[in-house]
Amino acid sequence: MPYVIIEDFRAGLDRRKLPAASPQGSLQQLANAHITRGGEIEKRLALVPIYSLPPGMTFGLAGADTELFTFGSVPTPAVPGGVAYQQLAHPDGHAMTGVPMVEFFDGKPWVLADYANGDRLYFYNGARVTDGDPASGSVIAGARINSLLTHKEKVYAAYSSILAFSGIAEPAQFQAPAVGFGFKNMSNQSAGSEALTALGRYQNLMAVFARRNIQIWYLDPDPLENVQKQVLPNIGTFAPKSVESFGDADVFFLADSGIRSLRARDSSNQSGVNDVGTPIDDYLLEYMATLTEAQRQAAVAVLEPISGRYILFLGTRAFVFSYFASSKTSAWSTYELNVEITDACVIDGRVWLRGGNTIYLLGGQDGRTYDSSRVEVDLPYIDGRQIATFKNYSAIDIVCEGEWSVYVNTDPNYPDAESKVAIVGSTTLNLDSIGLVGRGPLIKLRLVSEAPGPARLSKIVVHYHPGEAS
Repeated sequence: MPYVIIEDFRAGLDRRKLPAASPQGSLQQLANAHITRGGEIEKRLALVPIYSLPPGMTFGLAGADTELFTFGSVPTPAVPGGVAYQQLAHPDGHAMTGVPMVEFFDGKPWVLADYANGDRLYFYNGARVTDGDPASGSVIAGARINSLLTHKEKVYAAYSSILAFSGIAEPAQFQAPAVGFGFKNMSNQSAGSEALTALGRYQNLMAVFARRNIQIWYLDPDPLENVQKQVLPNIGTFAPKSVESFGDADVFFLADSGIRSLRARDSSNQSGVNDVGTPIDDYLLEYMATLTEAQRQAAVAVLEPISGRYILFLGTRAFVFSYFASSKTSAWSTYELNVEITDACVIDGRVWLRGGNTIYLLGGQDGRTYDSSRVEVDLPYIDGRQIATFKNYSAIDIVCEGEWSVYVNTDPNYPDAESKVAIVGSTTLNLDSIGLVGRGPLIKLRLVSEAPGPARLSKIVVHYHPGEAS
């Protein structure tokens, strides 16, 4: 009996074509799962609540070494053990309203803090960075900093069109007697950099982002050695916390056109913009249109340290990129969450997340905790490379772990007219195949797993008898 086999799913989520024209092995939907090194579909780990923070009193989440930090303006909130609290008080007593960004220098937090009167103040290791005060006379005096990056013994700060940098080994000093402090006006270097949005580490260089412009710079402890290496126009980011180094040669970021990356084009090491997010651009942009501008700008990314996945948290959804060069896996998927993630960090190989007043640990304390999140796998129509040949479908075999419900459709003109044909709890290859009755040149499968615990999908086989059109 002839059959069609889906060997793996290493192409991942790919919405560039209609379901009836998408390549075999790609997916129209992959929710609450990701692709493994072997090209299998694997259910995501649970977001396990670990700490509850007092409502309205703390903001942000950051981590360095083995310590979690959160921040606020009140003296002694009831923060649980396991979380370090820093009081960042406004000199006039105004209440804190948010922490847009935290960077670390020498293991200590350098914090941007917003207050109810509209001020944005700066703190290093709990002490106020007074060089940011309007009357200080420093290079960041009166600045409203958008992004921070520690690089070569300095803290770099982006605001307006200015890239400012602290003195060498003096992260809170932006004027004399510190040595090596200064600034560059990026708009004098390239039009389009009038409003800087983010900073990223690109190999041994720095990427300085505006919304539609990126400058690549070599930055030295000696400011006289600073050199602009390249300008990339018409691309940039509006979300400073979406910028994340990926591997040793890429920087991922969220752009107006979708998720993009900086990557060396050839042996000259000149940078180019890679359209890594193209398979999900339409899907991502459609979702972003449902969010507010503030939600889009608050997108936060993290690199999961065990598998190296890039995870971008945006609203109540995460966009996940699984890349394994040795197995030629380059795949997108999504996590559907019931909470809006505002902060993410990695400590000791674990991903910590903050949503509302709760701190979550991805996978729990043992790193292997799952819940009953609904995993949905939606394949495009399968034709077995014989799109013009009618087939009488007779059975399906599945290689899987966990419980899966199987739905079938054979008419692309009526994609919602599907039939539930089985619920399977293990591989069917050594059992009776799942019988079905269907006829047509194409067949579409949708599989859903809602049971608690892990789930995995490895291979699908569709059996059929050749048939002629009516």
